[in-house]
Amino acid sequence: MEVLFKGGFKEDKTPVKPIKKMILETLTKCDQDIEYILKNNIVVGGGNSMPDGFKERLRNEMNADSCVIESEPYRNFNSWVGGSMLASTSVFCDRVCMTKNDESGGKD
Repeated sequence: MEVLFKGGFKEDKTPVKPIKKMILETLTKCDQDIEYILKNNIVVGGGNSMPDGFKERLRNEMNADSCVIESEPYRNFNSWVGGSMLASTSVFCDRVCMTKNDESGGKD
């Protein structure tokens, strides 16, 4: 979890920014009218936000007592839920890549 808050480097020596820096850089690209609203209403998701104390530490890192950080208890499954919802649509079924298409180079 430390790399999320302190940054670091990937295996290929590419730098990884701390989460606070990524959030603040994103906020500065927003309209100034809504920047304050967005900063004080952050939604986190995904497995990396699951460790105990993640929301509290992010709030502390953001130096904002008024910052509301929300998350769902089962957020580590969001990508699976989204994928299953997409797979159940007729559009997906029409465009799904079958093994036979892959083996033939997509010619079928």
